Amino acid sequence: MIHATTDVGVSLESTAHAKAYNNSIWLEAAASIHPRYPSTQYLSIINNLTNAAIFDSEGATGVIETNFTNAQAASFVDPQNGDLRLAGSITTVSEQGQSLSGVEIDMDCEERPNGDFYDLGADEY
Repeated sequence: MIHATTDVGVSLESTAHAKAYNNSIWLEAAASIHPRYPSTQYLSIINNLTNAAIFDSEGATGVIETNFTNAQAASFVDPQNGDLRLAGSITTVSEQGQSLSGVEIDMDCEERPNGDFYDLGADEY
């Protein structure tokens, strides 16, 4: 979970094979996840939940899929204070994610999925 007031939540720069899976990001800025530069290759940006865009720019390459970038404050328990647990079951978020190796436990140490599919973000409702 990331609550940021700077220009970006996660910056991926000059790296290869990085994975940004199931993050919950609340920003008072422009970009939630920003891969940059041609040396940033083979990225996987999957199942993230945020209120800001995921930029794909400056020559970075990889997979960007199954993310939701229009989260509202009401989706989270207390986003202004960094509590990005889901406030309830949300149709655009709950059971919308891909199954990913290495992401079988959420940020509360609860097993994923709690249903047929993963929830987007760091919290499995």
